[in-house]
Parts: sequence; structure tokens; C-alpha cells
Amino acid sequence: MKHAAIIFDFFFCIFLLPLMGMLVPIDKWIVDNTGFVALSVMLFYAIYFVNRYVAVPFIFHKNRPYAGLMILVLTAAAVYLLTEYPMQHPADHEVIGPAFDLDRRSPEFRELMKDRIGRAYADAFISYMKKD
Repeated sequence: MKHAAIIFDFFFCIFLLPLMGMLVPIDKWIVDNTGFVALSVMLFYAIYFVNRYVAVPFIFHKNRPYAGLMILVLTAAAVYLLTEYPMQHPADHEVIGPAFDLDRRSPEFRELMKDRIGRAYADAFISYMKKD
């Protein structure tokens, strides 16, 4: 149990944080927003270590509990600001509304749709929409 803290840090940094990263479509984000992905990964590791080694000890320190709480609030604000980053692919700017008409769409949008939902389904849907 002497090395439990180090084992937990390695577990979190090598296994848990990358596993949480797989919950989002990071493979698609890294193509269009490489800087955002790099910044977010560095930010999440920095937040973990700042909270683990600075904020939590300050909270349990006699004279500095408010400093630790302020650090926790600042890291939560950093995560909130990260969520406000506009994550859109250039072809995703068109709004799909009630007047959904694929003939007015750009060829890039059709190819993107085919890649996302599968070519067979997209071709069938496009041919169905052209019947009207």
C-alpha cells in the first residue's frame, strides 16, 4: 500500500483517461480539429494533476481550504470553456429542417452523409427523395 497513490495515478493516466476519451468521436475530431484535441488532452491531464496534488491537499489544510475550493472552481470553469469550443465540420453548417431536399445540397454534404450513415442506406434515401 506504500505505492498506492502512484499506482492510482498510472491507472488513471494510462487506462481511465484514454478510456473516457474513447466515449467521444475523437478519431473524427483529430482530422478537422487537431489543435483542439491536443489542447483538450493536455488540459485534462493538467486538471487531474492540479486537482490531485494541489487543490485536494489545500482543501484539507487548516489554513487554506478556500484556496483549494477556488482551484476546483477554476478547473471546472476551464472545462466549461472547453465545451464552448465550436466543433463543426465545414459540411455540417447546413441546417436540416422540414424542407429537407437533397437536390439542393452540395456534393460534399452527400458524400459526408454517405460516410456517416453508410453508402447503401444513403443511396436508397437519396433515390427515395428524388422520386417526389
